[in-house]
Amino acid sequence: MIKDKIKEWYNIDDYSYDTVIDSSNLLEEKFKDLENIEYFNQLKVLKAFQNNKLQATDFASTTGYGYGDVGRDKCEAIFRDIFKAEDCLVRPSIASGTHALSLLMKGVLLPGDKLLYITGLPYDTLQEVIGIEGNSPCNLKEFGIDFDYVDLLDNDIDLDAVEEKIDSKVKMIAIQRSTGYSLRNAINIEQIERAAKFIKNKYPEIIIMVDNCYGEFTEYKEPLEVGCDVIAGSLIKNPGGGIALSGGYIAGKKSIIDRVANTLTAPGIGKEVGITFGTTRNTLQGLFLAP
Repeated sequence: MIKDKIKEWYNIDDYSYDTVIDSSNLLEEKFKDLENIEYFNQLKVLKAFQNNKLQATDFASTTGYGYGDVGRDKCEAIFRDIFKAEDCLVRPSIASGTHALSLLMKGVLLPGDKLLYITGLPYDTLQEVIGIEGNSPCNLKEFGIDFDYVDLLDNDIDLDAVEEKIDSKVKMIAIQRSTGYSLRNAINIEQIERAAKFIKNKYPEIIIMVDNCYGEFTEYKEPLEVGCDVIAGSLIKNPGGGIALSGGYIAGKKSIIDRVANTLTAPGIGKEVGITFGTTRNTLQGLFLAP
């Protein structure tokens, strides 16, 4: 009966219908694997809600400077626990993933430092942030920060080439998980872990940053759990669950988050101010659905 109604309503022939059903049956085991990842991450989110004692009063918003915004602080603690970070910044004032990454880079990198991307050239909006494309003011190049990159080798991080590129100026190494606008595969956690161990074993002082956009909740672990120092992403993508109105997050070592927070607001102010404009409820509802 279902098949007949679908064919009638959508004018689908037998061949097309049977092809879809047969393909779905062939992918059943793969779907089951993905459902297991979904359930695992859903429990991780719920556990973070419980551990931080999330309650209805946390959804109330503040005005003015935002001092003592319990909901905002609890939201950041929940994200911190989910990503296994020391600290986390989650703010609706972060307009996009590119904005989050720009804040992170400008909070950490100083004149004379070098940023090294090891997953090829980043996508176009980040190229403008770095200053290798366009002529937008306030890019990294304008502040005397150097940039280099290493192409992928057979869709994997070329660790030998990475080591050749590392010099005394490299302060931050960046990994882009998503494909961006290229045709390569996404970088998985296993590849990230292998690169992090290789780099940290030889250059423990180098900060490993991961552009986590589109990567959240797609595997059992997140980059901070396999040796990376800091991650950044957008609430408009995976962790917002299609409900968050706006925003971005940066999670990682406390010393890094402190620098980023002082870049977002002002030195000496950091995370203490910044209202959420009543978005905390939407942000956490989206996070609940995100896995």
